[in-house]
Amino acid sequence: MDRDLERHLEGDLDRVLDRERRRRARPEANEELFSKLLLGVTVAVVGGATALVASGVRALWTKTPKREKKLDKEFPKSLETMKTAEVHEALKNLGSYSNTVDPNGQKLLDYLSNLSDKIFHWIKAANGAIICLNLVRYFHKMLTEAEVSEDVDLHIVLVGDGSISDQVRPADWLVPLNTITDTILYPPWNCAIDANVAYGISTGCMLPEHGVFRNGEPQGPLPERWNSMAAQQTTGVPEIILGPMRTDADWMMKLTALADWMALLKDRRRLIIPYPPGGVLADWLPAVPLDRIIAVIAFLLKILPPYKATVHLAAGLQHRGATPPDVEMWQDLYACTPDGTVMSTQDMERREYPMLYSILRSMFHSTRARFFSH
Repeated sequence: MDRDLERHLEGDLDRVLDRERRRRARPEANEELFSKLLLGVTVAVVGGATALVASGVRALWTKTPKREKKLDKEFPKSLETMKTAEVHEALKNLGSYSNTVDPNGQKLLDYLSNLSDKIFHWIKAANGAIICLNLVRYFHKMLTEAEVSEDVDLHIVLVGDGSISDQVRPADWLVPLNTITDTILYPPWNCAIDANVAYGISTGCMLPEHGVFRNGEPQGPLPERWNSMAAQQTTGVPEIILGPMRTDADWMMKLTALADWMALLKDRRRLIIPYPPGGVLADWLPAVPLDRIIAVIAFLLKILPPYKATVHLAAGLQHRGATPPDVEMWQDLYACTPDGTVMSTQDMERREYPMLYSILRSMFHSTRARFFSH
């Protein structure tokens, strides 16, 4: 570049910078106008003077903290909107149950890892990723078909064959993100339930005073409240596993087709979801830890018309581990019972939803004969 031209441009820039410093000393200084002026100077400069002008622009731009803060505030919001749109598109195109991960599935997995690596740590393994996506498919279908409105205080009732393992997990894994307000357990640790209890949990009509026990009694006083995970998030609790109750899926289809099922959702905001459904889905939806199921539900509640939910577990908590249980820990956490104990009910109304009760009796048929007939 000609040195005379360069000195001329440098002089112009010095005058512009000096004039801007004087303008910025006045409250009515127009930042947007100056930005446009500097842009014009930058475009005009070529060769070696470009770096000089760019340096001056950067120096002045860093002195506009109000504008920077505005950009920082707006960008994450627009980024989150973009991510949500991409997730909706990936959910829409996820396809049927599968043992592979396609590009849409990978988008969802990446989103979940960024959402909470602690809650979704298990999807890093190939098998965990596949199970996660199949859980997403199942619960996305159940939640969207229920057509829950955004202003509903939702209660999700998970019905299945529950058990506890030898492992201990943080209780806050059962109350993840900000979409699960609580996860509530009903029987003591190491206790099974019958159809009466499953019905009371499903309909929301069971109270602590309704509980009675067969083949054993709680070891110590039973709390006059249900076992809330939100109330003990800083503690560890036994790992809960949900497994198949039946080898066929007929009971699931009958349950979700019931008029009682829709009435409970409409009148009491209780959405009953069996897991795992069994039948043709048995290979895709195996027995899994409860915290993984709840993590997927929490994610979907965040992405669907966002709303919150309380999870109620209508399942037993009998110990099926290989090592002797820590009975003292169970008792300190809530309460526990000896092996073989089953929780039932007394003085609880069961006539309001008779078809639902009939289905639940068939689901819990293996223990039904042990319980009271009322």
